[in-house]
Amino acid sequence: MLTRFTWPLILIAGVTSLGYGAAQLDLFAPSCDSPVEYRIGEFDTRFGISRAEFEDALSDAAAIWNEAAGKEVVVFAADAEMTVNLEYGVEQRTSQLGEVIDEEQAAYDAAKAEFDSLASQLSGAKRQYESYAAAFEKRVSDYEADVAYWNERGGAPPAEYAELQRTQRALNEQQETLNGYAAQVNTIIDQMNGQVDGLNTLAEAINVQVDVYNSRAHTDFDQGRYVVDENGTRITIREFTEGVELRRVLAHELGHALGFGHVEDPDAIMYSYNVGEELVLSEADLAELRTVCELD
Repeated sequence: MLTRFTWPLILIAGVTSLGYGAAQLDLFAPSCDSPVEYRIGEFDTRFGISRAEFEDALSDAAAIWNEAAGKEVVVFAADAEMTVNLEYGVEQRTSQLGEVIDEEQAAYDAAKAEFDSLASQLSGAKRQYESYAAAFEKRVSDYEADVAYWNERGGAPPAEYAELQRTQRALNEQQETLNGYAAQVNTIIDQMNGQVDGLNTLAEAINVQVDVYNSRAHTDFDQGRYVVDENGTRITIREFTEGVELRRVLAHELGHALGFGHVEDPDAIMYSYNVGEELVLSEADLAELRTVCELD
């Protein structure tokens, strides 16, 4: 049996560790003298893989035990008693919702990074505008003081008048420059305002889905289970997110079908939690195989 181990979410927390629970095993473990036979039973297409892909995953999972044993200990048979099933339920819906949340969170983070970049640009543009505006206002004040000075004296002499005219033209040009800085600030503000609603909408949608995810994910999910009871022998897969994970789950449950128990090595296929990342048997797996199958 394989269960998913979860942590509570703050905004979004990935579920990174899968836990195996205790399989419901027959009291008499099968002998490796004759192979365990399997066939595909229930197959739900909502998992997003084809039947052929599922068959390949099963074949790969069986192969790791067959190769290690040096003989076929797990084989496909069209008339096999044991079925391997894909059963779509709350576990897989929650797992897929987690993937959707991760994707939407990534989109939100990218949009937020763009928004933050604009905010940084705005800060720089405002500093530039305010610095230039302060210098411009000082020039205007000085110009107006000079005009007032000469007006009180009945008018400026030709040389001073010409200088005032040049100053006025320069101030007009500087006003245009200042207006350009103001337009730059306003453009960035418009861009940021255009993004705010979209960011808020995306954040609200993510938070709604996180609430749904949290309501489902606060228990250990049965990712896979091997069962022998009055209804027959079966492996039921209820949850996975990608190919290696599926193959590890199948290999683990096939191991139970062979009579293997859990081992203590965290890297092992038969470890209680699926924290390994490869479809490779550890020494603990091999020791369990040799003991149960009585191999040299």
